[in-house]
Amino acid sequence: MDLNKKKRVLLLMPKFHGYQDLVIEHLQKLDFEVEYFENKTHKFDPDSYKAKFRIIRRVWFKIFKPKAKYTSKLLKLTKNSIFDYLLVINCNSLTTSFLKSIKIANPEIKTRLFLWDTLKCYDWVEFCQEFDVVYTFDLFDAQKYNIKYLANFHDYFDEESPLVSRYSIVFIGTHHSNRFSLIDKLYPVIKANFSNSFIRLIIIYKPFFYNKFLYFLISKFFYKIFPDLALAYKLFEKRITTEFLQFERINYNDVKDIYLNANVILDIDMPEQTGLSQRVILGLAQGKKIITTNQFITYYKDIYDPKVIHIIDENKPVLDINWIRESSAGKMVDLSYLRIDNWLTKILGE
Repeated sequence: MDLNKKKRVLLLMPKFHGYQDLVIEHLQKLDFEVEYFENKTHKFDPDSYKAKFRIIRRVWFKIFKPKAKYTSKLLKLTKNSIFDYLLVINCNSLTTSFLKSIKIANPEIKTRLFLWDTLKCYDWVEFCQEFDVVYTFDLFDAQKYNIKYLANFHDYFDEESPLVSRYSIVFIGTHHSNRFSLIDKLYPVIKANFSNSFIRLIIIYKPFFYNKFLYFLISKFFYKIFPDLALAYKLFEKRITTEFLQFERINYNDVKDIYLNANVILDIDMPEQTGLSQRVILGLAQGKKIITTNQFITYYKDIYDPKVIHIIDENKPVLDINWIRESSAGKMVDLSYLRIDNWLTKILGE
């Protein structure tokens, strides 16, 4: 790929922890012109296999067509532009008609899709055939659907990890699935042994069908049927108070700085997830040790090193206190091929 010749990229990507700004910045450093639009999750999206009331969601989408309306707006905004590449991260806003329209308007366009969510959780398989090249962060999806495997990217680091860590163990993440219950089990142990820990479960997303009366009924009479919904409501309404909860985002640069000054990073994935989270890649690239609930990490031979990665059982989590206390200094896994400039070059140069 001739990176000296300026090419134009249409980037569709979720707004997530500022990663979209990072991708735009490094595409521009690679001498691309970038036109960015959010690849957003629409209200009542039925694509997640774990979504509650999925039939109702599908009916709502069929009637109101939010994806079609959104992508139609994007087509109008880009109708006078010519693109060399379409780079899409995930399929939240995609429709097949949008992809076909982009190709008609740009006959020479090269199309790339990267999935940083597993196809076990999202109904996106149909979109894979619409792209020239498809990558997934999930090794098992790559094998099952005959698409290319590539782990998530990591950022440049302006400074080396300190020899003495500011934090013994760190977790930063938004709430989903079993994260609250698992951290609630681990937090007393962490607090008792590590006064310099940094544990934050971030509560920013409203529960599905957010309605106080509805959630009052669920919490009072249907808790055993919908325990996840009742918990999500209590967390969002701040009816549960504990030190590790936070109700505002932490910006990406602060997250990167906290990770840089950690000895161990705690990773809690969705139970169905088999791909490796951005948290794992970023931590290992910074020379940190990882504690993860992802039992499948051992299959990732390019990444897994038992010296720096410990796996815990999400149902009966036990922390190795002595291992956490051991310094991570000097224990590096070479992930330079996943540095964002190399990662983008590989995807666009395929």
